[in-house]
Amino acid sequence: MTHYFRIGSCFLILALLSSFKSNTAMSLLSAEDWSLEIAERSSGRPALSNVIGESEWESFNQWLCFSAEEIELNFVDVEYGGLKKIPTVVARSVGHRFEISLSPEVSRNPNRVMAEWEDLVMGSSRVCLYAAYLQPIADDVSLWTLSQMKTEKGYWVDKPN
Repeated sequence: MTHYFRIGSCFLILALLSSFKSNTAMSLLSAEDWSLEIAERSSGRPALSNVIGESEWESFNQWLCFSAEEIELNFVDVEYGGLKKIPTVVARSVGHRFEISLSPEVSRNPNRVMAEWEDLVMGSSRVCLYAAYLQPIADDVSLWTLSQMKTEKGYWVDKPN
């Protein structure tokens, strides 16, 4: 558990540094947004968890905020009981690449999700993502699972079909 806690802590610090770099992006969040994160952590129910051998791993959602220029929206193909097209947000900040995708476990219309994201992001200057850290891919790349997005235009909340 300590190993995963240390890795997760490093990425949490990196995420916080990224968020502070985009301080104006962080100002997009309301007291209710921060309360959501605090309540979820206080509940003790992580967004993601797993047991690997004798080690337990868990991750809570947290807000990551970026300038709209730091993100791109695209699809990734994931093998999950067949090939699935998954909408993904890629954010580059403080020398790190955040790949923030929806969970492939849940069925949803990827083209509709992408259209909703594009409507929210187009014309916005700030984007905040509520996501849980999943794993590192490389020293400067990490995977996250997305549950919400917020811009000046409003919110997107993951609503599986």
